Amino acid sequence: MNITFVYSIDNDIYWNDGLKAALNLLSKKYSIHYQNMENRTNECKTDIYLVWGGLLSSQVEWVMQFNKPKVLFFAGGPLNHPHIHKFDIVFAEDEWTIHEFRKIGIDAKLAFGTNTKLFKPMKLKKRWDYIYPAAFATWKRHDLFLDYIKGKPALAVGYMQPNDIEKSCYEGCIQRGCDVLPRVTPDVLAYLINMSKEVVVTAETFGGGQRSVLEALACHKFINKELLNPRLLSVFNKGLLTEVDYYEAIQRRIENIWRIT
Repeated sequence: MNITFVYSIDNDIYWNDGLKAALNLLSKKYSIHYQNMENRTNECKTDIYLVWGGLLSSQVEWVMQFNKPKVLFFAGGPLNHPHIHKFDIVFAEDEWTIHEFRKIGIDAKLAFGTNTKLFKPMKLKKRWDYIYPAAFATWKRHDLFLDYIKGKPALAVGYMQPNDIEKSCYEGCIQRGCDVLPRVTPDVLAYLINMSKEVVVTAETFGGGQRSVLEALACHKFINKELLNPRLLSVFNKGLLTEVDYYEAIQRRIENIWRIT
């Protein structure tokens, strides 16, 4: 089977999560061509397209032109869009999203996991009581994070939007005595998490954060589930899923549709 995985990221050094680890396992059995919409390469022979993104993303729009089986790794945004009915399989990262998809007639399947080669317990000296790994954006609700930590040693780390967009998110952290770092690579983030006592995630329901929950669980860090929205709570309640779980969910489903076609 020849697979093309379509995604969009400004720099691949920031991508080494559970999905990447699962695809590495899948590549031992099948040929995978990576098509980054930020730096497109020549197309190649493809039997099935795997697409990571929201339904309004350029990568989803791009694969619509091909008359081949398509699999969506839903990455957020609106659920109800005409494109959703053109995918042979829809994968979601949590049970809450699966339930919402089924309300509109989409039989989404769970496929998720974290990269436990990176995110694992480490015996490191604790620098912070709390860490919040999240982009500096209003839907991540850093104000709730700051209220929760109550001035104790804490770190907020994540993507800073260009042109000072929503810079109040990290400026507010600095003003209230919270350490701030811009986005770091996943291997560095694993160290930062292990240098903290607790992982905090205060994102809105449509504000992501699923990976942060799993990364915290993989590092054996405390998470206050009272702060989690219903979507993230469903991830927490499911427990730790690894790259192997992710791989097995993908491999089983795509083999079924490949045989049919």
